[in-house]
Amino acid sequence: MCKRLICICLLLSFGGFYTLRAQYDIVAMASSGQMFYCQILGDGESVRVTHPEKEWPYYSDNKPVGKLVIPEEVTYGGQTYRVVEIGAYAFYRCDSLTEVQSDAIQIVGTQAFAAVCRCGNIGSAHCDR
Repeated sequence: MCKRLICICLLLSFGGFYTLRAQYDIVAMASSGQMFYCQILGDGESVRVTHPEKEWPYYSDNKPVGKLVIPEEVTYGGQTYRVVEIGAYAFYRCDSLTEVQSDAIQIVGTQAFAAVCRCGNIGSAHCDR
């Protein structure tokens, strides 16, 4: 009985781990014509840029390339959201991404640009390490 209870607890914990992974609510289009993905934040008024997949690899295709200009706002379902954050691993291994520009980003998540050769121009964002 004890082993069964431990297994159930482990499965529930492991399942909870997956629900914490980034998911997107909105597919938005940058002025450069590239898609990027957003997750609506708890305040219901702003979003974070995220990656499309729940697990590694975070991008199976449609990786952003070259210069990506993230707008200050995105509209979805008739509501406009402020783009305020680049989430953890948002552009992980997007090795053809050369530049990210945004004036509205306030927070950059852990390893948002890991394994990316170069990027810049994200305003005065705070990098969460």
